[in-house]
Amino acid sequence: MKKIDVVGRGNVGWHLIHVFSDKADVNSVNSRTLENLRPDCDICILAVPDDKITEVSAEVSCKVNNRTLIAHTSGSVSVNAIAHTNRGV
Repeated sequence: MKKIDVVGRGNVGWHLIHVFSDKADVNSVNSRTLENLRPDCDICILAVPDDKITEVSAEVSCKVNNRTLIAHTSGSVSVNAIAHTNRGV
């Protein structure tokens, strides 16, 4: 079963957690402290404000392994805002 960590507990994060919870091992992560972030998660979804994506992705990149996919949920921010080689939007 895939391990998905959702960073951000706002409206988008809340809905993603509930949508994926039947299909994967889903974990809610506090975006300010990254408490509960699993270093071995398969997918890390950043459901944070657009102006925080670069900052949060840099912190997450240091805490997860290289094969973790890091993606953000913004439609207006480039994938290049994610400081990780395995990334998506």
